[in-house]
Amino acid sequence: MKLDSAYRMTFEQVDALMSQSDTPTLLVLGHAGFQQLKLAKQQANVWFKRLQWEEIEGDHHLHMSNAEGLINLIRVFILK
Repeated sequence: MKLDSAYRMTFEQVDALMSQSDTPTLLVLGHAGFQQLKLAKQQANVWFKRLQWEEIEGDHHLHMSNAEGLINLIRVFILK
């Protein structure tokens, strides 16, 4: 995780790739997570036509800080 990626995409490449998604998408952020991710909500709404945005207690590592809350959101999302 601390090494640079062997392949870096430009914003235009990422935009072209992400704008094609018509898949139902769940985005879960922690209240105490990275602020820059919360600021990206407007861009996420452009990229994902079927985006469900949730914010729960926890930090950037929700799978460790609020695993139960995260799995409950995922379960409801998958089963709907």
